[in-house]
Amino acid sequence: MINLPFYYDFVFPNYVLPNALNPQMAIINYIHNLHVGGATTDSLFEKDVDNPKNVNHYVFGDSMGKWPQSLRHNGTHLRYPCYRNILTINEQSVFLGKQLSKEKYYYPIKSGPHLDEFLGKTHAGSKLNGEYFWRYISREVLDDLKERKAIIFIDWAHENFVNKDQFELLHEQLRFSEIPDGQIMFAFNSFNSKEIYESWFAPDQRKLDIVNWPFLLFHNSYHYKSQPQKCINILEFKSSKNKIRDHHGIFKIRRGRPYRLAMLFRLCTDDLLDKMDYSMLDNITLYHSMRLASIFPYHYNEEKISRLHSSFPINLKTEVNKTFLDISGWGDNTPEPSKNAYFDITCETYMEQDGYKSLTEKISKPLVHFNPFFFVGFQGALALLRELGFKTFSPYIDESYDDEPDQVKRLDMIYAEVKRLLSMSKEEIHNWYWSMEEILMHNHIHFLKFCENDHFTNKMLNYMDTRIKS
Repeated sequence: MINLPFYYDFVFPNYVLPNALNPQMAIINYIHNLHVGGATTDSLFEKDVDNPKNVNHYVFGDSMGKWPQSLRHNGTHLRYPCYRNILTINEQSVFLGKQLSKEKYYYPIKSGPHLDEFLGKTHAGSKLNGEYFWRYISREVLDDLKERKAIIFIDWAHENFVNKDQFELLHEQLRFSEIPDGQIMFAFNSFNSKEIYESWFAPDQRKLDIVNWPFLLFHNSYHYKSQPQKCINILEFKSSKNKIRDHHGIFKIRRGRPYRLAMLFRLCTDDLLDKMDYSMLDNITLYHSMRLASIFPYHYNEEKISRLHSSFPINLKTEVNKTFLDISGWGDNTPEPSKNAYFDITCETYMEQDGYKSLTEKISKPLVHFNPFFFVGFQGALALLRELGFKTFSPYIDESYDDEPDQVKRLDMIYAEVKRLLSMSKEEIHNWYWSMEEILMHNHIHFLKFCENDHFTNKMLNYMDTRIKS
């Protein structure tokens, strides 16, 4: 069992506030704390942030920008139950903890999902301009950082892509701080983020200690293993062998990214959506949708797409009345849609990732729910899955798209295969599906065991333990 010390500047009886927090926000949270009876997982500034009636809007006006989402207070992702058997975290106030122990410590900062907001990039109407995260680190911690008694741990485990410009911006901001090079450990959901960073910056240019942290696959494996009611079990899978399913495929869209819209609009243009169970929950205009999809220069029937768009938002058949805010990577975990479709069009967060290899919760669902899938993601995504011990679906699916470096061609190759399957009769696609029974069983079992045998997690935790003891 590894034990890591995590220290915080503001520790109240009811909750811990985010490190590097603006003192004004801390004062108001302190006042709020005096009037809250029990322990809570939300600070005042994280309650229903997007609601116009939220107290933040009354106190700070409507141009406060994205401040509440730039930090998260509820502790590092390393506190999640999936780490319970391999990691203990000793959480202390910076001041009290240093009185009790002479050990080095981590100073965790948990960024919200929008890294640009955390970095203080200029946005119209934002009060973040120039408000770099290190400005509000306590004097005590800054001194410890200079003496290398503390390490900042930036936790961005739920996200998986940092571009070179963002790293350069962070480097530039750190020039004006007192933080020595290497005293910031930046960990996010990737198998090769450290290698990417070091390929972009020579040793004398590096200011960060980048750590590979493929969190989401590990976490979701534990999530489904510990809550079996949320996934299809083997007995249920086998007993469905004689049941003809309603839909050829399933295609979930929450956020309207270009490649997702391009796929949806091509299916619409070719009158194939009636064979799909699909959703589109993003509230974007027709103009914006077409503009995003046009990145992929296919032929779209604008009249058909206009009719389709007028029906947005569209829910999956088993998710009636769900909204964009109801569904998330963590909440969209019912197996019902997968039980009634023969394949899944699985869309990763990005198709182009500057060489990053990362997997999110999106791929977890077809793996655990016995669905063959088209993986609409970065080049080499299927190869990565095979390296991790999963099986993919060649020759039942032509997976040559995985080797194609051009995202437009890659999406075109995927669409051609989707269209081929949608041309099958129900009997044909039923037989096609069950010919992969062994592959589907293997992926389900291997996925649920992944959290038990993930050497990437052990490597990261051992590295963190080594650094804090060195």
